[in-house]
Amino acid sequence: MSDIVSTFYNKQDNQVLKIFYMDNPENPRRDFDQVSTIIMDNNTKYVFSDVTVSSEEELKEWKEQNDVVLTFPLNSYEHSGVSLSISNGYPYNDQWDAGQIGEVVVTRKSMKEMWGISYLTKKNTEMLTNAVEAEIEYLTHWLNGEVYGYQLFETKTCNLNETHEEEIDSCWGFYGYDPETNGISDDIKNFERFEKID
Repeated sequence: MSDIVSTFYNKQDNQVLKIFYMDNPENPRRDFDQVSTIIMDNNTKYVFSDVTVSSEEELKEWKEQNDVVLTFPLNSYEHSGVSLSISNGYPYNDQWDAGQIGEVVVTRKSMKEMWGISYLTKKNTEMLTNAVEAEIEYLTHWLNGEVYGYQLFETKTCNLNETHEEEIDSCWGFYGYDPETNGISDDIKNFERFEKID
């Protein structure tokens, strides 16, 4: 069993919600469909690139052969953990703890296969940029071990007047620490009734 991250109590419904770290979460780059491709130098210390190249020339050739339609910098900020982004703003432009470690691209083929889009418009570009940002955010959560699951229990009192918990639901694979933004709150009926107790 994974470690408990936090516990919530719903007094009105006699329910306890326990949130756990996941021991072996799925790697979003390997296990989920992605519209983007991460390209990095083959000498990089990172192990999550989809494609590695050995030179600028090889990078240029790969982009031409794969009909790349969008390119973003892949920036890393490392300070008690790693944070990835396609943004150039702070802290990804910090001169000591940040820098560009690769590129994130969208090919015409992946754009068409995943989104049914054959050409770029302003709206399509915005939609694809948001999708790439989300994919990089999921990867950041995975790299930092920020993947969670929950178990939902109903508290019951037996005929010996002892209280025990009976599991009524569970689910795993929520990326990101905050249960109100990672999907757990959408999964739990009456989440607003729960109060954090630890």
